[in-house]
This record gives sequence, structure tokens and C-alpha cells, in this order.
Amino acid sequence: MILLTGLAGLPSNQLKAAAVLGASKWRIFWRLILPLMMPIILVSIIIRGIEIFKIFDAVYILTRGGPGDATETISIFMYNAGFVYVRIAYIAVAAFLVLLIVMAFSRLMLRPLRKYGSL
Repeated sequence: MILLTGLAGLPSNQLKAAAVLGASKWRIFWRLILPLMMPIILVSIIIRGIEIFKIFDAVYILTRGGPGDATETISIFMYNAGFVYVRIAYIAVAAFLVLLIVMAFSRLMLRPLRKYGSL
């Protein structure tokens, strides 16, 4: 939905001008649409990347992290460590590591946006 909204918000006058000047659809995509959509693509990747760390309900309902620990995510690990084995320190460390990983991932993904003047 984010990408579709971004496509709808592209300036149509630039796309029409490129078509009138004889640019092929492939060149319009690579030279106009993709550079204009790059900030939106990066933000949507960041949002989906953060959602990966938050996944809990589907895995817990379907497999409860099993068989063994084959489908155990960081959220399932923290749930088991905190509520099943009552190891609060493990939860604190795991949550802090998740925070650091998400911050580093977001920072790396936001770096290219400086080139586009968005940040």
C-alpha cells in the first residue's frame, strides 16, 4: 500500500514530458520512477524490517516455536525466557540487543535518504 501510494503521488507532468520526448518505458522507469520512489521504497523496507522482529502471534499460534526451536523467533525466545523460565535478565538483554539491531538497521537504511535530501 505504501508503494502504491508513492506511485500515485509521482509527478505526472515529468512522466508525460519524458514520454513526449521519446523515452522508452524502460528508460522512464529507470531514470524517473525508480529515483523518485527510492525514499518510499527505503522507508517501506525499514517498516517491514522492524515488523520482522515483532512477529509473535502467528508463530506462537501455529507452532509455539517448535518443533524443537526451528521456528523460534526473538519474540518467542523472550516470551519463553520471561514467562516460562522466569529469567528476567535474559529478557532485558534480548530486548536491548533487538533495540540495537533495529537501530543499526534503520540507520543503515536511512543513510541513502540523505542523498535525496529527505533527511
